[in-house]
Amino acid sequence: MHAVAPAPLNPTFDVMATSPRRVAVVAAAAVATAASALVAVAASHTDAAPPPPVTGVQVLSLATDCGAVCQATVVAALQSGGCGDLRLFGALRMVAARCPLKDSSPAPPASVRAAAYSTASAKTAAWMGALPGVTAVDADAVGHGDAPAPTATMATAAAQRSSPPYFWHRDRVNQHDLPLDGVVNSTACYPARGAGVLVLVADTGIATGHTEFGSRAIAMPGPGSPYSSGNDDNGHGTHTAGIACGATAGVAPGATLMAVKILDGHDTGAGADLIAALDYAATLKALDAAAKIVFSASVQGFGPASTTAADRAAAAGVIVVVSAGNREGVGADAAGDACAAHPAAARRAITVAAADSADALSGDSDAGPCVDVIAPGVHVLSADAFWLPGGLARRSGTSMAAPVVAGLAALVLAEESEGGNMTGADVLARLTAGAPTVGGFPLAWANPDCKCAR
Repeated sequence: MHAVAPAPLNPTFDVMATSPRRVAVVAAAAVATAASALVAVAASHTDAAPPPPVTGVQVLSLATDCGAVCQATVVAALQSGGCGDLRLFGALRMVAARCPLKDSSPAPPASVRAAAYSTASAKTAAWMGALPGVTAVDADAVGHGDAPAPTATMATAAAQRSSPPYFWHRDRVNQHDLPLDGVVNSTACYPARGAGVLVLVADTGIATGHTEFGSRAIAMPGPGSPYSSGNDDNGHGTHTAGIACGATAGVAPGATLMAVKILDGHDTGAGADLIAALDYAATLKALDAAAKIVFSASVQGFGPASTTAADRAAAAGVIVVVSAGNREGVGADAAGDACAAHPAAARRAITVAAADSADALSGDSDAGPCVDVIAPGVHVLSADAFWLPGGLARRSGTSMAAPVVAGLAALVLAEESEGGNMTGADVLARLTAGAPTVGGFPLAWANPDCKCAR
């Protein structure tokens, strides 16, 4: 790979090569280009092979003031040391590499975390940690999405003939108290409906032929990932994207959707691919400081480097929303504490727990002090990738809660002329102003009292 430039998303369309007057304009052009080539056919589930093993891949975090020259020096040092699979995440000041194991030696320096030490020889870890500009070394890890298979499927057209689909997640976020009143529209206070905001959903891709997305969406493989397209061969990504930006299921149906595939047909993927997607979002923001960009990741099980990446993308001006994780997760995620999960532990990101329709914390949702807000995440109805053109399905998990908040963030940004200057903390404050407490956490909501909300 080129040592100092981010990889394009695919060989036929590269947002980075486009004039960056406004990221929203760039994204709209991308959507129009992709839409002209779309064929509305059902996506077929493929028994795709799991991603390549990440054993031996380390992610190096560099000092935040490590500029182009410093980064090039680190990359050159890794290359001269025999490292391969180099991936530079320039906007985040991070590098991933697979390096040959060296002879054993005494314990590595403090900058090398235990996870990296456990998957590399002490000498290799110590060598990487001692490179100029390196502040931490973490082992890459395979993570996964945060929701099981759908609990029910329905065809939109057939359902509408009998009774309109009911999106309880949209109903809950625009009222303070139960019972739900059946009103799912929040346009009185948010008339732009998210228009002008770019929402990046890093997941299994999407079924672009679904009627929930129309011409507002483009699916693409993650930069540097092993995927040849952004097609969803699992269904998880289509469902989460529909919750954030779908035409009927979406909280922000006017937003532009960019679905970046980082997970495979088994709903698993390498942490470096998540970091690459975050780096891509941060690069877009660097091209245009006024751009309004939301990044949604409904994933868990990745390594500490993914938390660093989420924090750094948020510091760069991207509104980063991540799921808290589910208790049935693997490793540390199984403990139920979002602070032990990655990237849920990111302090600059908005970390979201899941609630049920009775305003209780979902039994499988992670919790703890790293959770910022709670949102509907049980039996959430959204787009079904395997029943095109308009099928819907219900899924549960913090995966469903995070895109609710991503959609709410888009609603907030769209109403502000200077929304591109808002930080994650600003958006969080807006989403929780006057909010009720649900399951021990503030509910993220589209406050119906416009004067209070702004």
